Amino acid sequence: MTNLNITLSSDLRNQLTTASAAAGHVNFQVVIFDNSGTTPIYQQTYTDSAIPSSTINIALPADVDSGKAYFIIQSQGTTTPALSITQQSDINWTDAQDKNYRYDSIEFNLSGSPNDKANLTSVAGFGTGMILQVPNGSTTESASFQYSASTLQNSYLHTIGANNQDTLSSFSDGPLKNSVREAISPTTSVGQASGQPGSGIYSNTQWASYIDSLKNAAAADKVHIAGYFNGAKDANAVYHNGSFYSYHLEWDAAQNVFWLSPTEQSQVQGYIKIDPTELQNSIYSTLGDVEIYKSKSDTTPYQILDNGGSAMNVGDNNQWGTALRDFLTGFTAGFYGVTGQSANAEVTTPIDLNNNWNWDPTYGFGQHLTNGQQPIFTDPYSAVFAAHSNSYGSAYSDALASQYAKGGPLLSLYDSGTHANVSDINLTLLGDGETPDSNTANSYVAPTMYNYIAPTGGHYQTMPATEGDPGTFRSLTLTLQNASMRLNDDVPVTLQIYGGEDSSGHPIWHSASMTGSDTPWATWNFNLDANNNYILNADGTYSVTALPGTSVPGSMTFAHLPTAASGVSWYRVVVGDGDAQKIYNLYTTTSGYQFVAADGSQAIDGLAAITMPGHSGTVETFTVNMFNGTSTSLDPSLLHQYTDSNYTTASVPNAAVAGTLSGTTDHVTFTAFSGQTNQVSNSITLHQGESALGWTGTNNDSSTASWISGITNKVNGLNVALLSIVDTTHHLSIAPVAAQADLDGQWQTQVMQQLGNGTYTVNMTEYSFKDSALTTALTSPSSTLTLNVDLAHLGLEGNATGLNLISDASGTTGNWIDLDTTASNLPPEATLILYRTNNAGQMIDANGQIVTDVKDAALAYVGAVQTDHGTATLFDGHQQVYLGTGQNLHFALQTGQNTINTNVPVTTSAQGDGSVAINVGGIQLKAAVNNTLDDAANMATVQRMYDFPMVYAHHGEQLDINVAGSTDDVNSLHFVRLDANFNKDQITVGGVAYGNTDAFRAAVVAHLDSGYSDTQGASQNFHDSKTWTVAGADGFYIPVMISQHGDVFVPGTANVDGAEHVRTFGANTFGFEDLTAAQHSDFDYNDMVMQIHHHDGVS
Repeated sequence: MTNLNITLSSDLRNQLTTASAAAGHVNFQVVIFDNSGTTPIYQQTYTDSAIPSSTINIALPADVDSGKAYFIIQSQGTTTPALSITQQSDINWTDAQDKNYRYDSIEFNLSGSPNDKANLTSVAGFGTGMILQVPNGSTTESASFQYSASTLQNSYLHTIGANNQDTLSSFSDGPLKNSVREAISPTTSVGQASGQPGSGIYSNTQWASYIDSLKNAAAADKVHIAGYFNGAKDANAVYHNGSFYSYHLEWDAAQNVFWLSPTEQSQVQGYIKIDPTELQNSIYSTLGDVEIYKSKSDTTPYQILDNGGSAMNVGDNNQWGTALRDFLTGFTAGFYGVTGQSANAEVTTPIDLNNNWNWDPTYGFGQHLTNGQQPIFTDPYSAVFAAHSNSYGSAYSDALASQYAKGGPLLSLYDSGTHANVSDINLTLLGDGETPDSNTANSYVAPTMYNYIAPTGGHYQTMPATEGDPGTFRSLTLTLQNASMRLNDDVPVTLQIYGGEDSSGHPIWHSASMTGSDTPWATWNFNLDANNNYILNADGTYSVTALPGTSVPGSMTFAHLPTAASGVSWYRVVVGDGDAQKIYNLYTTTSGYQFVAADGSQAIDGLAAITMPGHSGTVETFTVNMFNGTSTSLDPSLLHQYTDSNYTTASVPNAAVAGTLSGTTDHVTFTAFSGQTNQVSNSITLHQGESALGWTGTNNDSSTASWISGITNKVNGLNVALLSIVDTTHHLSIAPVAAQADLDGQWQTQVMQQLGNGTYTVNMTEYSFKDSALTTALTSPSSTLTLNVDLAHLGLEGNATGLNLISDASGTTGNWIDLDTTASNLPPEATLILYRTNNAGQMIDANGQIVTDVKDAALAYVGAVQTDHGTATLFDGHQQVYLGTGQNLHFALQTGQNTINTNVPVTTSAQGDGSVAINVGGIQLKAAVNNTLDDAANMATVQRMYDFPMVYAHHGEQLDINVAGSTDDVNSLHFVRLDANFNKDQITVGGVAYGNTDAFRAAVVAHLDSGYSDTQGASQNFHDSKTWTVAGADGFYIPVMISQHGDVFVPGTANVDGAEHVRTFGANTFGFEDLTAAQHSDFDYNDMVMQIHHHDGVS
């Protein structure tokens, strides 16, 4: 448990109790709220002489993860209303003026996390000076103000409002009358409605000129924002995954809006549309709204789960809100349109502050800029607190000050020794004229960056030719990765060592010439000769070699680093080249050739951070991290997402949720099956043979709202959730189903997997949406969902239009129907389209969604393929389809190129074995219930789900291909892998989009799988069989014919004549037409017919 210990200094108590001797009363109230802000978790008021001189000790409740404590001083005259605070929103500027009180506050997090912090906040206004101290192990961290409250108010805050308005308000009644009550902040002022107290003292229009300066493509395009969102739940208790964001600004003159657009490296997806007026209303206070779009051309914005509308407040606690935080901070501190000047006079290259990876806070608010530059505007109130306090002056002060080595606003509340929250938070409230350091030593901590060390004696040390103190092992380690991003392997990294000055007084640099590794990830040893002299190459570079077996991706170490005997030395770390290059200036202080461990003895600029071993005196090694906290100090174009096993196994996603799909193709509804009562994994029994899959949030369990407030099985925006499915009863791995997530990583499959009787396990793995081949997993497989499919055998009967099931009391809601072609007297190309209608007579597709076109309703196809003259049957089709109770199975006859007859006559006859004999316009079938899917039916699952002639095959798998045909031409049969997840609208081959283009067909030929080819023809009745050993990666494969005339024919309409040249005649049975329309094709689809089986019937 953590205690909040509040002490009023003797100066403040005397100030309040002396004043209370006058007419009226002085009230001091402490009121604390948790993050809900609804009801105080602590509230106590002290009046006049009862205001305590001793410490107020408050035990904060153990179940409070975060909260805010207010300290209220009221000057109550004879007509002043009494304090009446029942909820956090009661404390506001209007109420404070009406009831004549000042209010100040601190914020805290107590979730037991290493990220838990406490801070002073002056965002709402400033009245009372405070000292916040947190004992933590052997040290005590503190935060306060550089000057007394009176000095800050009268000398710094007095007339900084718009048009130099007075920002101070005085007590109007009671014992404290006419003394300063509080300084209003911009956040509070712009939130007041016109006519309310404090309104207009600051104005959002103060930002108009700055915003206008970016309303052109050239200026906007220079602005870049990048960083890491840690992951958090928003105000609606919906968790958003941690992820790297990288955005650049665009000005859209046509729509008069700004866009923050994700770059190639951004894991966070979504285009953020910002109206300039909303932007203007967002800088002083997060009053503005934005919209998130999947594409800038979309007309409908993305709807965030439980957000209540399409607009998103700029302050929302999610990945887009975090990117906006950085973007808005650039205005607050005045970074846009200016460049910084290094503290080192020898570094003359301006530092581009349009990029937030250069936002050293010492350049904020117009400080240390090139050639006297000044930003168009900065937040004057926030500038005061940034320069003279450790308190928040604006909502995003933490973003601005997070890079400080010390003196930032956040104090840790996590004790790394006990792995729990600290025991005490100590707060001292000061009198108005009391300077913090006069009350408590080391209370105010001047904000400090360790980014520069001046040379001693006017010059930096040069390195000795011989290694000093060779008995020690001096090294420098560079870390170039964060929680998910790493420097690209091919980006050059060079260490440069100061070698004095040339005749013009410019630095001379000696680079480390690194050999022996293709990547920078190694321990690089400075080579020495037999006399311990550093070996220099002919060009003056140091000879450095990678030590074998030392590769640690994301980290590089320089061993036997040249160091000076004593004094300050200067090194440079150069990362990248061209426009994205970053040069870090590293300064070291050495004694006896080793590094001095004291704070500030080692320094680096460019937002990198130094970590020293926990020793006093001197040390042999230290680490430089180019990713400090959630920030990056490098251009994101130099980075990539890494997928090492220690990253992908860091967190196991929840199991998928099973359910059904319904509705229409435009409005799909997912309904979870009951019984999925566990967050991590579930095992349920199904009495139906179809199942869609979704993320945890699709569950309808009463605990779902709680589950989605933390990490689940969401993926990163637009990424792919690949669902691997294994039939454990029959030891078969059936085709996976992929679902592309929305912008927030929520996903559900758009198809229902088809399952016969048996037990199935389902596991989800995340892949990048840019990884079209799905080759590199981003997570470990999820926890397991187990589906036990138990379909009772229902009766089957014929009717005037087809077939239906006879329901019973078993609870089974559907059965699988076996259909075998027994004869046909129709032309070779004739095939039956199997489709179903619901109990209202509406056609429904394979996913239960209502459609109006029989082609969209197609469940599967079955027929018998004849030779040209009908003298022999090449293949009889076999098929299994799923039919629900209350549904009817119908038949449509497809002949010619694409003639479909939905009114074909159907006759049925019940057989003694429970099967039904069917004649559909000349094609004869036998239908029977069979709830165990055979090997062919399992392989054909993808054909039924997606209505596309293809199979899912694994690398190295063996498949038997039987071919037959009736043609005078010689044609060859092949297979090609699709880069599809599978979404027919997004098919590519070799990166070329599916379509009737020469480019697509050329890509097909270039990527044919090398494991199979069969050339046949010039015969009215040929037969052949070969085994295909899949040479390509796991994935969806389509059959390809290359005709005697050189035409490339694929399923669908991506053929030179735009016609379909592949037709399905049953499970895994496809027929080709080998002539185009221009070549007088007969479209009989029997020129080459193929049937696929697993080799020896084994999957």
